[in-house]
This record gives sequence, C-alpha cells and structure tokens, in this order.
Amino acid sequence: MPYVEPIITTFSKSRDLTRQRAIHLYRRWQKAVPTIMEEYRLNFPTAVVRTRIRLEFEKFRNLHDIPAINIALFKGNAEFDETVNCWKQQNHILNYFNEDVEDRGEAGFRLSPVQQHLVDAPNAPISSEFIGKFLSGQN
Repeated sequence: MPYVEPIITTFSKSRDLTRQRAIHLYRRWQKAVPTIMEEYRLNFPTAVVRTRIRLEFEKFRNLHDIPAINIALFKGNAEFDETVNCWKQQNHILNYFNEDVEDRGEAGFRLSPVQQHLVDAPNAPISSEFIGKFLSGQN
C-alpha cells in the first residue's frame, strides 16, 4: 500500500499559477492510475479509468474565479491523497463509474439498484407465504 505525502496547501494569486497547479494535479492522477487499479482491484480497462479522471477535471474547466479554482484544487488534492493512500473503500471508487449508468429518480438524483428496490418494496406484492404471515403478525 503506497503512502503519498500530502502537498502543502497553497492558494495561487494568478491564473497562470492555478493552471500550473491544475496540470500538476491532473498528471499526478494519471500517473497513479495503475496503482489505483491494482489497490482497488478495478475490473475496468485503464482507458476507462483515465477517461473518468478526465471527465472529473472537465467539470471544472469553465471556472474563472481564482478562489473557486483554489478550492477545487484543494479538494482534488484531498481526493487524490485519500484514493492513493487507500483511505477509501472499493465502493467509493466504483461510485464514480456508476454515475453514468444509473437512472435518475423522480427528485433528480440517481438511485442505485438497491436503493430503487427499497423504493419499490412497499408496493411490491409479497410472494412468500411465510413472509406474508410474518408481516401480518401471524405465528
């Protein structure tokens, strides 16, 4: 299990410095992909993991406010440290890949298959005689 020393938190005052820091963070993520795949036992091709990292960076491409960019970089470094130091579990990593696959619920958020089953459970017919008696309070 690799241990990565955390980077000292710095706040850039110019767009050039924030750009350099963003590129440095992106390169750190891309270099760590083989380690991440091995440590978390991901069954995805390397290209899929690299593309997902790229999409996470693309979300913040249109940020122009320097303090907002600094905060995004701070959070990105924190995520990197947590991921590479194995402070996350495998399901935390897999959630990044499930976002594209899962359906959205009525409220606009995404539901996993287990969550969707729990939502549908009160309306589902009871198929087992034992469970039916149990839920109705019979012995």
